[in-house]
Amino acid sequence: MLTQERLKQLLSYDPEMGVFTWNISKGSRAQVGSTAGCIGARYSTIGIDGRNYMIHVLAWLYTTGSFPENEIDHINGDGFDNRWINLRSATRKENMENTSLFSSNSSGYRGVTWYEKNMKWGAIACHNGKRYFAGLFETKEQAAVAAKHLRDKLFTHHHTSHSA
Repeated sequence: MLTQERLKQLLSYDPEMGVFTWNISKGSRAQVGSTAGCIGARYSTIGIDGRNYMIHVLAWLYTTGSFPENEIDHINGDGFDNRWINLRSATRKENMENTSLFSSNSSGYRGVTWYEKNMKWGAIACHNGKRYFAGLFETKEQAAVAAKHLRDKLFTHHHTSHSA
């Protein structure tokens, strides 16, 4: 198991930039002072001692001295922004409530879906594994307001919303 001591031997973390740099050279791929990490689909990772770790988890270990007990949430929703100020411990529920728009979202608003059958915009929110419906609306903007109101009612904590 990776320790904070081993991590600090190998890498340095800049909490204001959210970037790790190598303290050692590892062949031609990593030189002292070079930025560490590979960019994945949603998060960046760093290979250490034959295992890949997500950078936000390493930032937590580096800063606190232990692996996170919960998940690590990127407060602003950007999984590549690993600045310390942007990371927080969160339950799975809290983390999911702070997700951004899915790439399949066509309305541009969180929780707003076009209902072809009704020719209207629907407002929905998911909470604790259940889907809640706030109604059908003529405009996607109206549906967005209703979806946000529904989320605010359902969610028990304040979270960063990335759109209305």
